[in-house]
Amino acid sequence: LATASPMSGWNLWEKVLWALGKSKHNLCFKIIFFVLIVLFSPLLLVFVLLLPCILRWSVDRLPQPSGDHQVGTVECEWNLDVADVKNKVRLFYPAVAHESEQQGVSWLPYPHDLYASAYVSAGGLPTFVSRYFTSILCSIKMPIFENASLASTSVRFPVILFSHGLYGCSTTYSAVCSDLASHGFIVVAVEHKDGSAAFTHTSQDNHTMTYQPPPAEWVQFRHTQLAHRVDEFNGALRRLSELNYDPSSIFYDKIDLKLVAAVGHSFGGATAVSCARLVDPLSPVAESTPLLPFAIVGFDPWLEPVPLQSLQRVRSPVLFVNTKSLTYPKNTNPVNVIFNAIVSIPNMFGLFVEITETRHQDQSDLPALMYGMMRVLALSGKRNPKESLQISSDLCRVFLLKSMVENSHQQYEREGLWDAAMDKMIETGNASVDSLLVHAWVSK
Repeated sequence: LATASPMSGWNLWEKVLWALGKSKHNLCFKIIFFVLIVLFSPLLLVFVLLLPCILRWSVDRLPQPSGDHQVGTVECEWNLDVADVKNKVRLFYPAVAHESEQQGVSWLPYPHDLYASAYVSAGGLPTFVSRYFTSILCSIKMPIFENASLASTSVRFPVILFSHGLYGCSTTYSAVCSDLASHGFIVVAVEHKDGSAAFTHTSQDNHTMTYQPPPAEWVQFRHTQLAHRVDEFNGALRRLSELNYDPSSIFYDKIDLKLVAAVGHSFGGATAVSCARLVDPLSPVAESTPLLPFAIVGFDPWLEPVPLQSLQRVRSPVLFVNTKSLTYPKNTNPVNVIFNAIVSIPNMFGLFVEITETRHQDQSDLPALMYGMMRVLALSGKRNPKESLQISSDLCRVFLLKSMVENSHQQYEREGLWDAAMDKMIETGNASVDSLLVHAWVSK
């Protein structure tokens, strides 16, 4: 897999911001920054006065799910058997909403104001901006239905375990999760309590955790977090299994626990790769029978922290949907390790796809909500972020469907246009397909 430097293809403004960020503790930088503040203070005063209007005007709505199903959601607090605390878990599922039910669920988990404040703090925004920004974040709604009835189909729904990246939470990727649910998947977005979330709170045990910065020697710290996250995924599967066998649950006998995919963004992508061996929730606890994910999908996965043995243990079809931000040697060398491991297995395949003109955060909700600000801060690429999200979701969905059919689950139908595109990507090996840079690995 050919790669370039981390900043290859970035525009001048992005490089300037990168340089400023790297030198912000430098005395020379502080002096220059102070001089600029003095020179442009009149303009800054006008900007501050207009800030509430600018912020309100710049926030967009989240995209509607593209599938045939409406989407229901429920926020749960589950004990995932990892520590003596509960985890917040958000379920997105195919639903049937009644006419009396109103579409629109708060984008931020509860308590909304604390999550909003954590996002603002993570962004390093000035204090005078925080108050306006917090109120705007609290007003954002997901275009889905709270506690709606589960859709009725002749087959059980496959499961996606979704892992957020650093500073994320259970709804940071609601656009992709909702879109996948609208196409017939039950998506379980786990809010990790490993110190990687900007903020997480569970009301039942009144437990709160904020982001924990890594030490200078961070490798072992991240290894520990990855192990913790995989344990949380296994706990979430056990709780989901209980719902599947509970006659009082809307999910009763509707979940296909043999079809579980691991999906995540950034550090969540590393988590998905580390889930090469989950634990079958139907097996006795003492036996811990391995459950092989039917597919692994990483959205711009940050693979540097994944131990070598975890990379070599992958035995599932793998899709990586990358942006320019993480396509650099230290992060793509592990990709070669993974794909070289799986091509020795019969009927196995992997895809590495780079969506051109995108940046790392484009696979989260934030650029879709506030593209102008994210673009100015070089946190979003030139491509329309809603288009980027739809491409990411489409690639993920069709890859999962292909993986299910290839594994003899013929009751799931493959799709026409995107299905043909996926086959073309795999057949061509290395190509440019509709603004996607594609590298494919296929076992012989």
